[in-house]
Amino acid sequence: MANILLGKKAILEQLKKDNVLAVHSLTFFPEIKKICDKKNINYIIQDKSFFNNIDSNHQGVIAWIKNENYLTENLPYFLSKVKSSINKRKVIVMLDEISDTGNFGAIIRSCDAFGVDGIIIKNKNQAEVNEYVIKASTGAIYNSNILRVTNLGTTIKTLKENNFWIVSTTLDDSKNLNETKFDFDCCVILGNEKNGISQKLIEHSDFKISIPMFGSVQSLNVSVATGIILNYIKNYHSKE
Repeated sequence: MANILLGKKAILEQLKKDNVLAVHSLTFFPEIKKICDKKNINYIIQDKSFFNNIDSNHQGVIAWIKNENYLTENLPYFLSKVKSSINKRKVIVMLDEISDTGNFGAIIRSCDAFGVDGIIIKNKNQAEVNEYVIKASTGAIYNSNILRVTNLGTTIKTLKENNFWIVSTTLDDSKNLNETKFDFDCCVILGNEKNGISQKLIEHSDFKISIPMFGSVQSLNVSVATGIILNYIKNYHSKE
């Protein structure tokens, strides 16, 4: 069901980007109907039975989305898209077994907001790309360049061969984020909500960073941490 988008806000975002094929609604949403009429997109009022087999978080409206090429298992193709971006410094985010669909979607949304050039995920023990992730990303996934791989360690080796520096987020023997110079193309690794980044991936890293904390808690939700780190990197690059 990865071609279904749930919820009013996410659908409005994608209507602006011409990614919507049709909208099905339980009630009338004037904002959505107005854009659909302008762009000649089918807007169909449905009864409750139409939504019986769709997740309850649909908020009374769903959209069918174009099947964009945002997900690939071809590493050379993925890298070609990364290298062709307009960003002077390239940034890739690698996810080591993110299990929660809400976190995954929020990370994708942050990656889009801060101009990340690509996202790498595993094909096992990783939240699937599905309607929940699409909704949590507010449709940002359709602007993404996502690579799905079998082995993250092998992928890191290829990234290094392409002049990417590998940065792990960990509390162990790490450098303060605010003291790190991101004057290179980088791949930032974010770890599992419970276990963090695997030790093998940390050993592959060139740098280890952590977010300075000033309260009683020692860690942040992984999607929140992603936004903070990407914001810092983007600001650093903008000053180069």
